[in-house]
Amino acid sequence: MGAGAQVMNPPTAIHVPMLPSFAAAGIAHAVRAGDLLFLSGQIAIDKDGAIVGAGDVRAQISYIFEILKAILAQEGGSLRNIAKLTTFYLDEADFPMIAEVRRGQFADDYRPASSSFCVKALPYPGSLVEVEAIAVLDGRR
Repeated sequence: MGAGAQVMNPPTAIHVPMLPSFAAAGIAHAVRAGDLLFLSGQIAIDKDGAIVGAGDVRAQISYIFEILKAILAQEGGSLRNIAKLTTFYLDEADFPMIAEVRRGQFADDYRPASSSFCVKALPYPGSLVEVEAIAVLDGRR
C-alpha cells in the first residue's frame, strides 16, 4: 500500500463525553477496528481532568469500570464484550481489593482474560490504578 492509499474500513477513534480529550497526548479514549474495540488505559478522572477517589484505590477502580461501561455502551456493548483486561497498579497490597472489585463487575458465568502488573509509576499524578481492555462487539451499529 503506497503513500496516500485509502484504507477500507479504517479504525475509528472513539471519544466519550465523561472524559477530557486526550488529543494533545495523541490518544483516543478507544479505537474501533471492525468488531474489535481497543480501550485505552483508563484512569479515574472526570471530564475536567480531576482525579476521582484521590488516595482511594477502591473508588478509583470502581470509577474506571464506570468509564469502561460508558465507552462500551456508546459502541453498543457492555462489560460482557470484554475479552481481555490489563490492569496496572502502584501498590502490591492493593491487588486483592482490585481483584474483588473486578470480580464484582462480571457475571459468575463469565470472566475475561486478564493480566495485572504492579508498576513503579503511572503517568497521571494521583492515579493509583489504570485499566485497558479489548472488547469484541458484533458488527451491528
